[in-house]
Amino acid sequence: LHAVACVLDTPVRHLAAAVSAPGEAPDPDQVRLRAARRLPAYMVPERLLVLRDLPLTANGKLDRAAVRRALTEAAGDDGPRVSAPVGPVEAVVAAQWADLLGVPGVGRESSFFLLGGDSLVATRMIGRLRAAGFPGARVADLFAHPVLRHFCETLHPRAAADADPAPAATPVLVPDPDHAHEPFPLTDVQAAYSTGRDPRFTLGGVGTWHYTEFDG
Repeated sequence: LHAVACVLDTPVRHLAAAVSAPGEAPDPDQVRLRAARRLPAYMVPERLLVLRDLPLTANGKLDRAAVRRALTEAAGDDGPRVSAPVGPVEAVVAAQWADLLGVPGVGRESSFFLLGGDSLVATRMIGRLRAAGFPGARVADLFAHPVLRHFCETLHPRAAADADPAPAATPVLVPDPDHAHEPFPLTDVQAAYSTGRDPRFTLGGVGTWHYTEFDG
Protein backbone atom coordinates (compact mmCIF):
# COMPACT_ATOMS: atom_id res chain seq x y z
CA LEU A 1 0.00 0.00 0.00
CA HIS A 2 1.34 3.43 -0.99
CA ALA A 3 -0.15 6.62 0.39
CA VAL A 4 0.44 10.35 0.44
CA ALA A 5 -1.42 12.82 2.65
CA CYS A 6 -1.92 16.56 2.50
CA VAL A 7 -4.02 19.22 4.18
CA LEU A 8 -6.83 20.63 2.04
CA ASP A 9 -8.85 23.79 2.53
CA THR A 10 -11.76 22.71 0.31
CA PRO A 11 -14.44 23.24 1.45
CA VAL A 12 -12.98 23.30 4.99
CA ARG A 13 -9.49 22.60 6.28
CA HIS A 14 -9.05 18.83 6.68
CA LEU A 15 -6.56 16.02 6.18
CA ALA A 16 -6.94 13.91 3.04
CA ALA A 17 -4.87 11.13 1.52
CA ALA A 18 -4.50 9.29 -1.77
CA VAL A 19 -3.70 5.58 -1.65
CA SER A 20 -2.81 2.92 -4.17
CA ALA A 21 -1.92 -0.74 -3.92
CA PRO A 22 -0.96 -3.45 -6.39
CA GLY A 23 -3.80 -5.77 -7.30
CA GLU A 24 -7.25 -5.20 -5.86
CA ALA A 25 -8.13 -1.64 -4.85
CA PRO A 26 -8.06 -1.11 -1.07
CA ASP A 27 -11.25 -0.38 0.86
CA PRO A 28 -11.07 3.25 2.11
CA ASP A 29 -12.93 2.41 5.33
CA GLN A 30 -10.52 -0.42 6.11
CA VAL A 31 -7.54 1.82 5.42
CA ARG A 32 -8.86 4.47 7.80
CA LEU A 33 -9.57 1.80 10.42
CA ARG A 34 -6.01 0.48 10.18
CA ALA A 35 -4.67 4.02 10.40
CA ALA A 36 -6.81 4.76 13.46
CA ARG A 37 -5.31 1.74 15.23
CA ARG A 38 -1.75 2.92 14.64
CA LEU A 39 -1.89 6.72 14.54
CA PRO A 40 -3.15 9.53 16.76
CA ALA A 41 -6.61 10.71 15.81
CA TYR A 42 -5.36 13.97 14.31
CA MET A 43 -3.17 12.01 11.84
CA VAL A 44 -6.00 9.88 10.47
CA PRO A 45 -7.23 11.28 7.11
CA GLU A 46 -10.84 12.38 7.01
CA ARG A 47 -11.01 11.56 3.30
CA LEU A 48 -9.31 8.87 1.21
CA LEU A 49 -9.00 8.75 -2.54
CA VAL A 50 -8.12 5.38 -4.09
CA LEU A 51 -5.98 5.65 -7.23
CA ARG A 52 -4.75 2.95 -9.53
CA ASP A 53 -1.28 4.49 -9.35
CA LEU A 54 0.09 7.54 -7.61
CA PRO A 55 1.04 10.22 -10.17
CA LEU A 56 4.73 10.66 -10.92
CA THR A 57 6.76 13.49 -12.40
CA ALA A 58 8.86 13.16 -15.56
CA ASN A 59 11.78 12.26 -13.28
CA GLY A 60 9.87 9.38 -11.73
CA LYS A 61 9.27 11.11 -8.40
CA LEU A 62 5.95 11.49 -6.64
CA ASP A 63 3.97 14.37 -8.15
CA ARG A 64 2.54 15.93 -5.00
CA ALA A 65 0.93 18.79 -6.92
CA ALA A 66 -1.03 16.29 -9.01
CA VAL A 67 -2.06 14.41 -5.87
CA ARG A 68 -3.32 17.63 -4.31
CA ARG A 69 -5.31 18.49 -7.45
CA ALA A 70 -6.89 15.04 -7.51
CA LEU A 71 -7.82 15.22 -3.83
CA THR A 72 -9.23 18.73 -4.23
CA GLU A 73 -11.35 17.70 -7.20
CA ALA A 74 -12.58 14.60 -5.36
CA ALA A 75 -13.53 16.66 -2.31
CA GLY A 76 -15.88 18.83 -4.38
CA ASP A 77 -19.19 19.50 -2.73
CA ASP A 78 -19.26 16.36 -0.60
CA GLY A 79 -16.21 17.23 1.50
CA PRO A 80 -16.31 18.03 5.20
CA ARG A 81 -18.47 21.01 6.07
CA VAL A 82 -18.22 23.47 8.92
CA SER A 83 -21.33 23.69 11.03
CA ALA A 84 -21.81 26.16 13.85
CA PRO A 85 -21.06 25.01 17.41
CA VAL A 86 -24.05 23.52 19.22
CA GLY A 87 -24.68 24.34 22.85
CA PRO A 88 -22.75 26.41 25.39
CA VAL A 89 -19.87 23.96 25.78
CA GLU A 90 -19.02 23.88 22.08
CA ALA A 91 -19.45 27.65 21.90
CA VAL A 92 -16.94 28.23 24.71
CA VAL A 93 -14.38 25.83 23.25
CA ALA A 94 -14.78 27.21 19.72
CA ALA A 95 -14.20 30.75 21.00
CA GLN A 96 -11.04 29.68 22.82
CA TRP A 97 -9.69 27.88 19.74
CA ALA A 98 -10.40 30.85 17.50
CA ASP A 99 -8.68 33.24 19.90
CA LEU A 100 -5.58 31.13 20.57
CA LEU A 101 -5.11 29.94 16.99
CA GLY A 102 -5.96 33.25 15.36
CA VAL A 103 -8.58 31.82 13.00
CA PRO A 104 -11.79 33.65 12.02
CA GLY A 105 -14.16 30.82 12.86
CA VAL A 106 -14.26 27.32 14.29
CA GLY A 107 -16.95 24.75 13.52
CA ARG A 108 -18.01 21.45 15.02
CA GLU A 109 -15.90 19.51 12.52
CA SER A 110 -12.77 21.66 12.94
CA SER A 111 -9.62 19.84 14.06
CA PHE A 112 -7.45 21.63 16.62
CA PHE A 113 -4.18 20.51 15.05
CA LEU A 114 -5.20 21.11 11.45
CA LEU A 115 -6.06 24.67 12.46
CA GLY A 116 -2.45 25.14 13.55
CA GLY A 117 -2.53 23.98 17.16
CA ASP A 118 0.41 22.28 18.85
CA SER A 119 1.23 20.91 22.30
CA LEU A 120 2.15 24.32 23.73
CA VAL A 121 -1.06 25.97 22.55
CA ALA A 122 -3.00 22.91 23.74
CA THR A 123 -1.62 23.37 27.26
CA ARG A 124 -2.64 27.04 27.29
CA MET A 125 -6.08 26.19 25.96
CA ILE A 126 -6.66 23.54 28.63
CA GLY A 127 -5.69 26.05 31.30
CA ARG A 128 -8.25 28.50 29.95
CA LEU A 129 -10.97 25.87 29.90
CA ARG A 130 -10.29 24.88 33.49
CA ALA A 131 -10.54 28.51 34.52
CA ALA A 132 -13.79 28.80 32.54
CA GLY A 133 -15.48 26.07 34.56
CA PHE A 134 -14.23 22.79 33.07
CA PRO A 135 -11.88 21.44 35.78
CA GLY A 136 -11.68 18.02 34.12
CA ALA A 137 -10.27 19.31 30.80
CA ARG A 138 -7.15 17.34 29.83
CA VAL A 139 -4.52 17.66 27.13
CA ALA A 140 -4.66 13.89 26.62
CA ASP A 141 -8.34 14.11 25.67
CA LEU A 142 -7.57 16.81 23.12
CA PHE A 143 -4.91 14.66 21.46
CA ALA A 144 -7.27 11.68 21.42
CA HIS A 145 -10.23 13.73 20.16
CA PRO A 146 -8.91 16.76 18.21
CA VAL A 147 -12.21 17.45 16.42
CA LEU A 148 -14.19 20.06 18.35
CA ARG A 149 -17.47 18.19 18.74
CA HIS A 150 -15.69 15.02 19.86
CA PHE A 151 -13.44 16.86 22.30
CA CYS A 152 -16.42 18.67 23.81
CA GLU A 153 -17.99 15.32 24.64
CA THR A 154 -15.14 14.78 27.13
CA LEU A 155 -15.88 18.04 28.96
CA HIS A 156 -18.24 18.38 31.89
CA PRO A 157 -19.03 21.85 33.24
CA ARG A 158 -18.58 22.27 36.96
CA ALA A 159 -21.94 22.26 38.75
CA ALA A 160 -22.91 25.29 40.77
CA ALA A 161 -22.82 23.16 43.94
CA ASP A 162 -19.19 22.25 43.20
CA ALA A 163 -18.11 25.83 42.62
CA ASP A 164 -15.45 27.33 44.84
CA PRO A 165 -16.97 28.70 48.04
CA ALA A 166 -17.17 32.44 48.42
CA PRO A 167 -14.17 33.89 50.24
CA ALA A 168 -14.65 34.58 53.92
CA ALA A 169 -15.41 38.14 54.86
CA THR A 170 -12.40 40.18 55.93
CA PRO A 171 -12.46 40.63 59.72
CA VAL A 172 -13.15 44.13 60.92
CA LEU A 173 -10.40 45.65 63.07
CA VAL A 174 -11.77 47.52 66.07
CA PRO A 175 -9.40 49.86 67.98
CA ASP A 176 -9.08 49.12 71.72
CA PRO A 177 -6.72 51.75 73.15
CA ASP A 178 -7.66 50.91 76.76
CA HIS A 179 -5.93 47.51 76.44
CA ALA A 180 -3.05 48.59 74.20
CA HIS A 181 -0.35 47.38 76.63
CA GLU A 182 -1.87 44.06 77.65
CA PRO A 183 -0.28 40.77 76.47
CA PHE A 184 -1.64 39.19 73.29
CA PRO A 185 -0.92 35.92 71.41
CA LEU A 186 2.10 35.97 69.11
CA THR A 187 1.69 35.54 65.39
CA ASP A 188 3.53 32.65 63.73
CA VAL A 189 6.32 34.93 62.55
CA GLN A 190 6.69 36.52 65.99
CA ALA A 191 6.82 33.06 67.58
CA ALA A 192 9.58 32.05 65.16
CA TYR A 193 11.61 35.16 66.02
CA SER A 194 11.14 34.49 69.72
CA THR A 195 12.29 30.89 69.36
CA GLY A 196 15.33 31.99 67.37
CA ARG A 197 16.51 34.15 70.28
CA ASP A 198 16.85 31.05 72.49
CA PRO A 199 20.60 30.20 72.71
CA ARG A 200 19.83 26.54 73.39
CA PHE A 201 19.04 26.03 69.69
CA THR A 202 21.71 25.58 67.01
CA LEU A 203 22.44 28.98 65.47
CA GLY A 204 20.12 30.45 68.08
CA GLY A 205 20.64 33.39 70.36
CA VAL A 206 19.85 36.01 67.74
CA GLY A 207 16.67 37.60 66.43
CA THR A 208 17.35 37.24 62.70
CA TRP A 209 20.13 36.25 60.34
CA HIS A 210 21.41 38.14 57.31
CA TYR A 211 23.46 36.27 54.70
CA THR A 212 25.48 37.90 51.93
CA GLU A 213 27.87 36.37 49.38
CA PHE A 214 30.86 38.22 47.91
CA ASP A 215 32.67 37.11 44.76
CA GLY A 216 36.43 37.44 45.15
